[in-house]
Amino acid sequence: MTQPIAIVTGASKGIGFEVCKVLAEESARIVMMARGEVELETSVETIAAMGGRAVAVAGDVGMREDCERAISTARTVFSGLDIL
Repeated sequence: MTQPIAIVTGASKGIGFEVCKVLAEESARIVMMARGEVELETSVETIAAMGGRAVAVAGDVGMREDCERAISTARTVFSGLDIL
C-alpha cells in the first residue's frame, strides 16, 4: 500500500486537525502546519498515538518562507509531497 505524503495547514485544531486524523487513518504521512507551536506539538503527539506519522512545522500560510519550509520538510523527512 502506498503512503501518500500530505501538508495540512491549520493542523493544530478544528477542520485542519480533523483532516489530519482522517489522513492518518488512511496511512498518510503528514506535515502538520499551524501558527501555534505548543498546540501543534500536542496535535502531532495525538496523531502519533493513533499510529500515524506526522511532523510539525510552525508557520503562517501567509508567509512564503514558512510555506517553503513546510514543502522542504515534506521532501526531506518523507521524500516527497502528494497532497496539499
